[in-house]
Amino acid sequence: MKIIAIQNYKGGSGKTVTSHLIALGCGWFERPAYLLHTDFKRPRKLNNRPYHYIDARELETLKSVFEKLANVDGEHWAIIDSGGNRHEFDAWLAPHVDLVLIPVHADEEAIEEALLHYEEIKNDVADVRFIVRESGNAGVRDKTLLSQIPKNLILGGRHFPEVKATQILKMDDKEVFKSADSTVNNLSRNIYRALVEHFNPTIDL
Repeated sequence: MKIIAIQNYKGGSGKTVTSHLIALGCGWFERPAYLLHTDFKRPRKLNNRPYHYIDARELETLKSVFEKLANVDGEHWAIIDSGGNRHEFDAWLAPHVDLVLIPVHADEEAIEEALLHYEEIKNDVADVRFIVRESGNAGVRDKTLLSQIPKNLILGGRHFPEVKATQILKMDDKEVFKSADSTVNNLSRNIYRALVEHFNPTIDL
Protein backbone atom coordinates (compact mmCIF):
# COMPACT_ATOMS: atom_id res chain seq x y z
CA MET A 1 0.00 0.00 0.00
CA LYS A 2 1.12 3.53 -0.79
CA ILE A 3 -0.17 6.37 1.38
CA ILE A 4 -0.32 9.81 -0.20
CA ALA A 5 -1.36 12.84 1.86
CA ILE A 6 -2.45 16.05 0.15
CA GLN A 7 -1.61 18.91 2.49
CA ASN A 8 -1.66 22.69 2.50
CA TYR A 9 -2.76 24.86 5.40
CA LYS A 10 -4.15 27.48 3.00
CA GLY A 11 -7.81 27.01 2.10
CA GLY A 12 -8.70 26.85 -1.58
CA SER A 13 -5.27 25.51 -2.52
CA GLY A 14 -6.66 22.53 -4.44
CA LYS A 15 -6.25 19.73 -1.89
CA THR A 16 -9.66 18.16 -2.48
CA VAL A 17 -9.55 18.37 -6.27
CA THR A 18 -6.03 16.94 -6.29
CA SER A 19 -7.12 14.06 -4.06
CA HIS A 20 -10.01 13.18 -6.37
CA LEU A 21 -7.83 13.47 -9.47
CA ILE A 22 -5.34 10.97 -8.06
CA ALA A 23 -8.11 8.58 -7.05
CA LEU A 24 -9.74 8.91 -10.48
CA GLY A 25 -6.39 8.24 -12.14
CA CYS A 26 -6.12 5.04 -10.11
CA GLY A 27 -9.54 4.06 -11.41
CA TRP A 28 -8.43 4.43 -15.02
CA PHE A 29 -5.55 2.04 -14.42
CA GLU A 30 -7.57 -0.36 -12.26
CA ARG A 31 -5.57 0.29 -9.12
CA PRO A 32 -7.76 0.10 -6.00
CA ALA A 33 -7.87 3.53 -4.37
CA TYR A 34 -9.26 4.75 -1.06
CA LEU A 35 -9.86 8.48 -0.70
CA LEU A 36 -9.98 9.43 2.99
CA HIS A 37 -11.87 12.64 3.74
CA THR A 38 -10.48 14.34 6.88
CA ASP A 39 -11.72 17.90 6.39
CA PHE A 40 -14.29 19.33 8.83
CA LYS A 41 -16.56 20.01 5.85
CA ARG A 42 -19.20 17.35 5.33
CA PRO A 43 -18.10 14.54 3.03
CA ARG A 44 -19.47 14.39 -0.51
CA LYS A 45 -22.30 12.12 -1.58
CA LEU A 46 -20.68 10.06 -4.32
CA ASN A 47 -22.43 7.55 -6.53
CA ASN A 48 -20.48 4.78 -8.26
CA ARG A 49 -17.11 6.53 -8.48
CA PRO A 50 -14.22 4.23 -9.55
CA TYR A 51 -12.65 4.61 -6.09
CA HIS A 52 -13.67 4.22 -2.45
CA TYR A 53 -14.58 7.36 -0.51
CA ILE A 54 -14.34 7.19 3.29
CA ASP A 55 -15.41 9.69 5.94
CA ALA A 56 -12.34 9.84 8.22
CA ARG A 57 -12.87 13.17 9.93
CA GLU A 58 -12.20 11.65 13.34
CA LEU A 59 -8.60 10.68 14.04
CA GLU A 60 -9.63 7.39 15.63
CA THR A 61 -11.59 6.53 12.48
CA LEU A 62 -8.53 7.32 10.37
CA LYS A 63 -6.36 5.05 12.52
CA SER A 64 -8.93 2.24 12.24
CA VAL A 65 -9.10 2.59 8.45
CA PHE A 66 -5.30 2.44 8.24
CA GLU A 67 -5.25 -0.78 10.23
CA LYS A 68 -7.83 -2.37 7.95
CA LEU A 69 -6.14 -1.22 4.73
CA ALA A 70 -2.80 -2.57 5.94
CA ASN A 71 -4.35 -6.04 5.82
CA VAL A 72 -5.81 -5.67 2.33
CA ASP A 73 -3.86 -7.54 -0.34
CA GLY A 74 -2.74 -5.78 -3.51
CA GLU A 75 -0.99 -2.62 -4.63
CA HIS A 76 -3.67 -0.18 -3.50
CA TRP A 77 -3.26 3.49 -2.67
CA ALA A 78 -4.72 5.45 0.24
CA ILE A 79 -5.13 9.14 -0.59
CA ILE A 80 -5.71 11.49 2.33
CA ASP A 81 -7.49 14.76 1.64
CA SER A 82 -6.00 16.49 4.67
CA GLY A 83 -8.21 19.02 6.39
CA GLY A 84 -6.87 22.54 6.72
CA ASN A 85 -5.08 23.41 9.96
CA ARG A 86 -5.59 20.01 11.59
CA HIS A 87 -2.15 19.67 13.07
CA GLU A 88 -3.04 16.62 15.16
CA PHE A 89 -3.88 14.76 11.95
CA ASP A 90 -0.70 15.85 10.21
CA ALA A 91 1.43 14.94 13.24
CA TRP A 92 -0.03 11.43 13.39
CA LEU A 93 0.22 10.97 9.62
CA ALA A 94 3.85 12.11 9.32
CA PRO A 95 5.54 8.76 10.07
CA HIS A 96 2.95 6.75 8.13
CA VAL A 97 2.81 8.44 4.72
CA ASP A 98 4.96 7.58 1.72
CA LEU A 99 4.48 10.97 0.09
CA VAL A 100 3.07 14.39 0.95
CA LEU A 101 1.90 16.48 -1.99
CA ILE A 102 1.51 20.25 -1.57
CA PRO A 103 -0.75 21.72 -4.26
CA VAL A 104 0.17 25.20 -5.45
CA HIS A 105 -0.79 27.58 -8.24
CA ALA A 106 0.33 30.99 -9.50
CA ASP A 107 -0.70 33.13 -6.55
CA GLU A 108 1.84 35.04 -4.47
CA GLU A 109 0.27 34.23 -1.09
CA ALA A 110 -0.41 30.60 -2.06
CA ILE A 111 3.22 30.06 -3.06
CA GLU A 112 4.51 31.72 0.10
CA GLU A 113 2.23 29.51 2.25
CA ALA A 114 3.20 26.38 0.31
CA LEU A 115 6.92 27.03 0.77
CA LEU A 116 6.43 27.68 4.49
CA HIS A 117 4.45 24.45 4.78
CA TYR A 118 7.26 22.56 3.10
CA GLU A 119 9.82 23.96 5.54
CA GLU A 120 7.62 22.94 8.48
CA ILE A 121 7.21 19.30 7.46
CA LYS A 122 10.27 18.39 5.37
CA ASN A 123 12.12 16.84 8.31
CA ASP A 124 9.14 14.87 9.61
CA VAL A 125 7.98 12.96 6.53
CA ALA A 126 9.77 10.61 4.17
CA ASP A 127 9.07 12.51 0.97
CA VAL A 128 7.49 15.86 0.10
CA ARG A 129 6.73 17.23 -3.36
CA PHE A 130 4.81 20.16 -4.79
CA ILE A 131 2.15 19.53 -7.39
CA VAL A 132 2.03 22.68 -9.50
CA ARG A 133 -0.93 23.84 -11.57
CA GLU A 134 -0.49 26.43 -14.30
CA SER A 135 -3.05 28.17 -16.49
CA GLY A 136 -2.75 27.56 -20.21
CA ASN A 137 -2.48 31.31 -20.80
CA ALA A 138 0.00 31.96 -17.99
CA GLY A 139 1.99 35.12 -18.52
CA VAL A 140 5.45 36.20 -17.45
CA ARG A 141 4.23 37.15 -13.96
CA ASP A 142 2.69 33.73 -13.31
CA LYS A 143 5.75 31.90 -14.60
CA THR A 144 8.02 34.09 -12.45
CA LEU A 145 5.92 33.34 -9.37
CA LEU A 146 5.95 29.61 -10.03
CA SER A 147 9.71 29.64 -10.61
CA GLN A 148 10.08 30.09 -6.83
CA ILE A 149 9.20 26.40 -6.42
CA PRO A 150 12.44 24.39 -6.69
CA LYS A 151 12.15 22.23 -9.82
CA ASN A 152 13.69 19.18 -8.11
CA LEU A 153 10.78 19.25 -5.63
CA ILE A 154 8.01 19.37 -8.25
CA LEU A 155 6.13 16.15 -8.96
CA GLY A 156 7.09 14.96 -12.42
CA GLY A 157 9.40 17.96 -12.84
CA ARG A 158 6.65 19.82 -14.70
CA HIS A 159 3.50 21.87 -14.25
CA PHE A 160 0.04 20.39 -14.73
CA PRO A 161 -2.65 22.42 -16.51
CA GLU A 162 -5.44 24.20 -14.69
CA VAL A 163 -8.70 22.54 -15.73
CA LYS A 164 -11.86 24.29 -14.54
CA ALA A 165 -13.98 21.19 -15.04
CA THR A 166 -12.15 19.48 -12.18
CA GLN A 167 -14.48 21.25 -9.74
CA ILE A 168 -17.18 18.69 -10.53
CA LEU A 169 -15.08 16.03 -8.79
CA LYS A 170 -15.60 17.62 -5.37
CA MET A 171 -19.36 18.07 -5.82
CA ASP A 172 -22.15 15.67 -4.88
CA ASP A 173 -23.08 13.25 -7.63
CA LYS A 174 -26.61 14.06 -8.82
CA GLU A 175 -26.78 10.72 -10.59
CA VAL A 176 -24.61 7.64 -11.14
CA PHE A 177 -21.07 8.72 -11.99
CA LYS A 178 -20.10 7.52 -15.46
CA SER A 179 -17.13 9.62 -16.52
CA ALA A 180 -15.69 13.08 -16.11
CA ASP A 181 -14.90 15.58 -18.87
CA SER A 182 -12.13 14.32 -21.19
CA THR A 183 -9.76 17.09 -20.03
CA VAL A 184 -10.29 15.96 -16.43
CA ASN A 185 -9.77 12.32 -17.32
CA ASN A 186 -6.55 13.12 -19.19
CA LEU A 187 -5.28 15.22 -16.28
CA SER A 188 -6.04 12.42 -13.81
CA ARG A 189 -4.14 9.94 -15.99
CA ASN A 190 -1.13 12.25 -16.28
CA ILE A 191 -0.95 12.88 -12.53
CA TYR A 192 -1.28 9.15 -11.88
CA ARG A 193 1.55 8.38 -14.33
CA ALA A 194 3.75 11.02 -12.67
CA LEU A 195 3.13 9.39 -9.29
CA VAL A 196 3.91 5.91 -10.61
CA GLU A 197 7.15 7.23 -12.08
CA HIS A 198 7.93 8.98 -8.80
CA PHE A 199 7.50 5.76 -6.83
CA ASN A 200 9.27 3.66 -9.49
CA PRO A 201 11.81 5.94 -11.20
CA THR A 202 13.47 4.68 -14.35
CA ILE A 203 17.22 4.25 -14.01
CA ASP A 204 19.46 5.40 -16.84
CA LEU A 205 22.22 2.87 -17.43
